[in-house]
Amino acid sequence: MIDRNGLLDHNWRYIVKIKTLRKIFERIQEISGPAYFILMTGLLVSCACLGASLLLVLSSGQFSLSSYHNYLMARELFSLPVSIMLIAVIGSACLEDLATKK
Repeated sequence: MIDRNGLLDHNWRYIVKIKTLRKIFERIQEISGPAYFILMTGLLVSCACLGASLLLVLSSGQFSLSSYHNYLMARELFSLPVSIMLIAVIGSACLEDLATKK
């Protein structure tokens, strides 16, 4: 874990992050059905927005006055998944809280 200089090995940081992510994904799989559905739907819609943003930028061609609106739409589609995932996580957490209170 610690090299000769007393610094933390960079690979160890990634192993810790992978273990943390594995715990998060295991916990996500254990949540109730409706909460899982909302979370996965939010993730799918977010991925679709990012894909649509990429396709819109690639299909717009060279940046010009006529393609300006396409680039603005792509920018908004690129920033939208953060809001979608925030709402999905909050909604999923609320549903999970209601499901575990019973």
